[in-house]
This record gives sequence, C-alpha cells and structure tokens, in this order.
Amino acid sequence: MFGRHNQPPKPPDHEPFLVVLLAVIIAGALTLGYGLIMVLIEGFRSQGMP
Repeated sequence: MFGRHNQPPKPPDHEPFLVVLLAVIIAGALTLGYGLIMVLIEGFRSQGMP
C-alpha cells in the first residue's frame, strides 16, 4: 500500500502516428474538395453562367 508506486497506464506508441495520419487525410480531402469546387465554378463561368 505505502511502499508501491503504481504507474499510470501509458498510451500506445502508435497513437501519435494515427493522429498525424488522420490530420493529413483530412487536409488532403479538404484541399481536393476546394480544388474541385474551384474547377466547377470556373467551368460554369466559361459557359456564360454567372
């Protein structure tokens, strides 16, 4: 009881990698989505639509 020091549980080693991977995937999806919207808008403008 008094002589032992309990260590708190440690998070898994691969957790930071998963967080970074998720951030990269989200950033890529947002970038591609924004680019697609810009291409569509330019296509509509070239056809004479406001």
